[in-house]
Amino acid sequence: MPNDAAPSERTPYGRTVYKLIATAGGLGKIGTNLTAEREVTIIATHSDFGGLPPGHSLKTSAFSQNLGPIAADLSSSYLLVGGILDLTLEMPAILRPILLEDIRVEIVQKYDVQALDEKWRHQTSNSDTLVVWSLRTDKKLGRIEQGGDCSVRRQIRMPNEGKLRPTTPDASVTGLKVSHRIEIVIVYTPLEDNPKKHKKEFRIGSAATISSCHCTLQALQLPAYEPHENATARSRVHCMCEMSESARQAIYGQYVGSADIERTFPFHPDAALPSKSGNSDHRFERVESIEVAYGPADPSQ
Repeated sequence: MPNDAAPSERTPYGRTVYKLIATAGGLGKIGTNLTAEREVTIIATHSDFGGLPPGHSLKTSAFSQNLGPIAADLSSSYLLVGGILDLTLEMPAILRPILLEDIRVEIVQKYDVQALDEKWRHQTSNSDTLVVWSLRTDKKLGRIEQGGDCSVRRQIRMPNEGKLRPTTPDASVTGLKVSHRIEIVIVYTPLEDNPKKHKKEFRIGSAATISSCHCTLQALQLPAYEPHENATARSRVHCMCEMSESARQAIYGQYVGSADIERTFPFHPDAALPSKSGNSDHRFERVESIEVAYGPADPSQ
């Protein structure tokens, strides 16, 4: 397959489908061609070496006037649809009293659709946001006083291919490209100097390259050739979405949160670029943080 081939895709905004047709000239009835066809799926791997896809690392420190110093790590050994993300978040010294509303991990999935025929020159962009995990589902949230702290360590399952589509490689010639951004979102209400009880969001995020759930080691490596009688026999492709929890843990390992987060993440008032130490197969994107106010916590105000 050429490296600029468009991967198979299905989204609400368009589909890319393939059909493989084999022709044996003159072997049909009365010297006609004999043909057979089958629908096939083309999967793109983002690995530079043909092995397992690269991982992801969002490791940074940030600062908020209300939340104080924040240390975050959102990483995965292999960032796959249906795979696993490890979340570590520390806010060791809350500067002002707050009402913690939620902490969640979001994936923003963007679709760029354009006509391949130059005479149309039409392009549209759409996006949707997938909430991968929310603290609301884990435990009761509430008030945190000045000087208090908040710590989250969690292993998160990525959505399956029905909701999350893999990132389209930049080299692919296609009218339908999918790109992603992963964000940690802290939602809270300041309890001082905030008479209208406006909520605030502190977001930490970066671009991400997500590979297909079919990019497992069993699928990427060709097995040893063994002739068999049944020529139509098909080997089962291992899909991350269909794996058991024990099989998934064998790939990613058991998650253990950072033992010394304060030493790992020196606290600085500015968001920093992630350290490039560690797994060289990880993709490091620029980490950005932003805080916004967006409305009252009480709908009646």
